[in-house]
Amino acid sequence: MTGLEQVTKQLNRMIDVIKVMDLGEKDRIERELVLVKVAAEGSKRSEIIQIADIFRAKVVDVTPKELSLEATGTLRRSTPS
Repeated sequence: MTGLEQVTKQLNRMIDVIKVMDLGEKDRIERELVLVKVAAEGSKRSEIIQIADIFRAKVVDVTPKELSLEATGTLRRSTPS
């Protein structure tokens, strides 16, 4: 089973998904996503947020002891020289 087939099956199991289509080689947008949970208490919290801003990451969840950050970006492909 390919990764695409596995993702399609998992998405189809979700209640809010109406339709899943494989666009194949058609024009599409590809993005990478990383979620990071960081221990962030007291004075370190503002420093972590400043560093996240440098990398254009967003704070998506806050607890008294942790921050959850989300960063997205386009795929980078290396080409042989």
